[in-house]
Amino acid sequence: KGRGPNEFLRPVFCNFCGSEFAVIDYGKRKILFFKKDLTNFLKHDSEMIIPGLGSDLKFTGDKLYIAGYKRDRKKREYSLFSKDMRTGEFRHFIPLNKKFGIKSTNSLRDNSEMSKFIPAVGTNGYFDIIGDDVYFVWEGSSRVIHENITENETAYFQHDSRNYIKPKPT
Repeated sequence: KGRGPNEFLRPVFCNFCGSEFAVIDYGKRKILFFKKDLTNFLKHDSEMIIPGLGSDLKFTGDKLYIAGYKRDRKKREYSLFSKDMRTGEFRHFIPLNKKFGIKSTNSLRDNSEMSKFIPAVGTNGYFDIIGDDVYFVWEGSSRVIHENITENETAYFQHDSRNYIKPKPT
């Protein structure tokens, strides 16, 4: 345990694919990347700062998908994004407003929609990928978001009970 390149402070999620290994470390607020060397030993390769704590990650081929918080260059906010491990390029999926089920994230800031939310919960999202389809859930909703990442098509699966209370994102 420590702050060095081969040490963890608070590792919470990891994924391994081929020769790549990634770990979300809440203590360092980073994703740490490791690669196998010729002797199959994992060596620290690089790090990526994550502004919001990531809550899930998965490799598919050369891409690492991350559930967390990230802004694109136009300052749009997203709950799921990917990093191409060869080129370093990012793609963004599932805007925050889709995750929270609201019209826009501006309404979170101006508080106009906050009266519709009741209990406060975290912002963690979890997902799985099957081919071009991502299935994403947020811990504060009973809704599953299905997004086709090639076609940019989104579908929602939601079956709230009559006792369901929509939570307030914090």
